Amino acid sequence: MVEFSAASAALACLLSCIFTAGMVRWGHRWGLVDRPDRTRKLHERATPVGGGLAIWLACGLVLGGTFLITNPWGFHVRKDWLDLLVVFAGSTGITALGLYDDRFAMRGRWKLLGQIAVAGLMFFGGFQVSRISVFGETWDLGYAAFPITVLWFVGTINAINLLDGLDGMATTIGIICSAAVAVLACLTGHLGVAFVALVFTAALLGFLPYNFPPARIFLGDAGSMLIGLMLGAMVLRASLKGPATLLISAPLALWTLPLFDTSLAILRRKLTGRSIYSPDRSHLHHRLMQRFGNNVYVLLCVAGLSIITCVAALGSVATGNDVIALVTITAVLVGLIAGGWFGRSELGLLWRKTKQLVKKVLRPAPAAAAADEIVIFLQEGVRPWDAIFRQMCGMAAPAAIRSIVVEFHHVRCGERFHAMWECPSENVELPLVELTVPLISEERPIGQTRFRIWRNGKPIQDLMQIACEQVSHLERHLSDLNTPASKGAAAAACDEVQQESVGNTKVRLHLPQRKVPTGRRGVPVPR
Repeated sequence: MVEFSAASAALACLLSCIFTAGMVRWGHRWGLVDRPDRTRKLHERATPVGGGLAIWLACGLVLGGTFLITNPWGFHVRKDWLDLLVVFAGSTGITALGLYDDRFAMRGRWKLLGQIAVAGLMFFGGFQVSRISVFGETWDLGYAAFPITVLWFVGTINAINLLDGLDGMATTIGIICSAAVAVLACLTGHLGVAFVALVFTAALLGFLPYNFPPARIFLGDAGSMLIGLMLGAMVLRASLKGPATLLISAPLALWTLPLFDTSLAILRRKLTGRSIYSPDRSHLHHRLMQRFGNNVYVLLCVAGLSIITCVAALGSVATGNDVIALVTITAVLVGLIAGGWFGRSELGLLWRKTKQLVKKVLRPAPAAAAADEIVIFLQEGVRPWDAIFRQMCGMAAPAAIRSIVVEFHHVRCGERFHAMWECPSENVELPLVELTVPLISEERPIGQTRFRIWRNGKPIQDLMQIACEQVSHLERHLSDLNTPASKGAAAAACDEVQQESVGNTKVRLHLPQRKVPTGRRGVPVPR
């Protein structure tokens, strides 16, 4: 059994290396490339994104051949054909969906619809959760089994997809979690799942040398979504205690970091008025990159945290004690938040929104003397963007502006800022106009400013003029970043802006200003 499994894993690793090398060579000819844009995609050159196809081919060939022959893992075509067909159909569908998105850039809603379709296929193919078990107690989900299972698969698919923003990140997490699933399946007696997880781990290991920083090829959406789907399916089967009864603590521990990052991304985008499909650079790996300034250090940090949660999952199953997994999950999340590494700004924003909702319910008519409030979510660099923003907001109230949201990231200069201002008013029934003005630097978009302005019978041209006047104040400081004397002017600008009167404005800072990570020559490290 050991020799057979080792030979299968070695073959999967070898095939993955061969197919990945082929994709590095042929990805450009097929149009499967990711091109840098100097705003969010910061790699130096156009890079192939066919890693998902290489991993899918390697696993498919090895598992397909294994299932057709006699093997010590107990696979038989007549016995396991349905599960094999469902896994093959689901992985093929998600890989094809990802390849289409990598080539033609699908809209987020259509990609989500495709993910839901694949999740539905997995549910009706038998990969479903009808009961869950926590602390020895079992609950029957009944009609909620379908939406919960679909939500699980959609969550796991997007969790890995959102974390695939740094060289080797999603691959490293996939290797650790897949290896943990193999051990978990052995503990629960699902040897077939253990073998699939072992082969999948080997295929990812064969891809990792090409994806390790600096990456020669990316997973692409095809690869990241394939990892999410396969891990989600294998965890469901490996964690089954009985017929469709899931030991919920083990999957939660295995997926602690990906699901936490995904949940905060959705929360962050919704509470700041953006679409959940809009990309940003505030994920876990981005925040860790700001702290460490080195891809390898970030990978080691994430790998260490993933190993801790995976070991906790295995320990909880081996001892039959769910407390081990739940305590470890809590400790890891609290450590990230309390240490200011990740999650503090999102939870601070949620707390503020909750307080506003409670005040609105308890006191529908706010006091007329209520102060304006500025919330600063993120500030990096040497410029006093908080003071500049306060000055900008001081000019907004007389112009009948209800709220302002500024968000930009100047990668070359290492300047980044995200803040919101809102003016309380009793005239809640007045019509509002929402305007979005892009922020441009060096002929490239680096962010945007969103306004909500009271209409008051004014023509739309006047409202656009109000917004442009506000943006011109901010762009004047952004244009100074492109001058040779920008560093020397930063201190003078700070003194000048700090002397301005802010008025009746209350400032709430959710994240402290951090120093910009620099390289050996003092150049800001790209994020």
